Amino acid sequence: IEESELGILKNSDRRKYKEEEGLTSDKIIGLRTAILNFITGGCIRILQNGGNPRGKSNKFSFIIHTEISKSSHTRQENIIEELLLQLKNEAQKKDTSLLDKFIENSYFNMIQSVEKYGFEIPSLDEVIGYVKTAIKNEWLSKVIVNSENDINTLLDDDGQLRLRTPLNIFIGGQILDRGITINNLIGFYYGRNPNKMQQDTVLQHSRMYGYRSEKDLAVTRFYTTKNLYEKMSQINDFDAKLREDFEQGNFDKGIIFISTDSNGKITPCSPQKIRISNTQFLKEGKTITPIGFQTGYKTHIKDYVKEIDKILRENNKGELKGKFTISKDEACKIIELIYKTIKIENDNCVNKNTFISLINYLSSSGKINVYCGIDRNIARLRATSRYYSDMPYNRDNDLRQAKELASKEPTLMLMRQNGLKDNGWMDAEFYWPVLVVQNNVPKAVYTSEVLK
Repeated sequence: IEESELGILKNSDRRKYKEEEGLTSDKIIGLRTAILNFITGGCIRILQNGGNPRGKSNKFSFIIHTEISKSSHTRQENIIEELLLQLKNEAQKKDTSLLDKFIENSYFNMIQSVEKYGFEIPSLDEVIGYVKTAIKNEWLSKVIVNSENDINTLLDDDGQLRLRTPLNIFIGGQILDRGITINNLIGFYYGRNPNKMQQDTVLQHSRMYGYRSEKDLAVTRFYTTKNLYEKMSQINDFDAKLREDFEQGNFDKGIIFISTDSNGKITPCSPQKIRISNTQFLKEGKTITPIGFQTGYKTHIKDYVKEIDKILRENNKGELKGKFTISKDEACKIIELIYKTIKIENDNCVNKNTFISLINYLSSSGKINVYCGIDRNIARLRATSRYYSDMPYNRDNDLRQAKELASKEPTLMLMRQNGLKDNGWMDAEFYWPVLVVQNNVPKAVYTSEVLK
């Protein structure tokens, strides 16, 4: 989901979004898609269970958890109430081509994972009919769960949030973080972005974890921003390594926590001082890639690009493209020049100091492998979304060869992009760097931002 969508769900501002445009506006496309997927996924599960929407096994839940303020919860409830009303009006029409298209999109999203599990799949016509019935007969309920509620009135005899209808939407903040069990949770729209992104706090927010049957899991979906997803992915890397060490008894090595001091030197640091933001988990084969930037104008950056060309040609017999080695100092010089050609737009983009520090940390011999590709035309944004492209190389060819090079020393991939305007750039050639961690490197967590 887009960061701008979270802003719409936070404050009432009709200049940014009008509730009556719920079925057509791109400004809440993430939330609309999430709710339609939830209805569709719930109906698929009900059909798999025989088609009768009664009983505990046929009651499903969906959480919206983006803000702790009560005014935001009210705003979200109003948006959802209007959206459900518009869906009901659409379902009662003879010509419901718009709703049919929404349901069809959700259906084909859901059946990808249902097919992977090998479960039975109801037909598209059957699901369309059930979704319309669910909407017209108001199988959906919405409840705000925050400190204004008497929580006891919302709980069932087992101490779980009561599922009153087949499809239940819960909107809330801190009370949803922890302490309340929510049964049959198959949808989670998450946007909490605390100032201090610490691992234990985020895991407490993350209610998508926890047991559910595989049939429920097949229709479970999680919605968040790209930045939050990347932070959760880092948490997963840390946790997976800890689990691996525990299972294999590798407590003699553990994980090294490192940061840079005021002079830019890599030093050990306490795990308690690590923030998830601007953090890199180093393991063999890991790639460190700047993601989320624009280049400068051609007239401003062309001399820097020529200087990089000169360094590479001097080390590769007059050629740019190829596989060769350069000194660590030359690698750092190239990174210095590259960051003069780009303007970072994403808070989580790897910055210059981090990139150079990692080169210095990983290179033990004073040499760096280089894999240089030329004449590349990667688009600035992904074709299927408005998110930044994150892979300036070909995985099967470029990355494979770069990893083969990174046996004892890291590989610096330098993908020389044409930077065409048609691809979202500034019509200026530039280098996109990627650092590939070598084999047998000690597992380490590196941060450029240490809590004071």
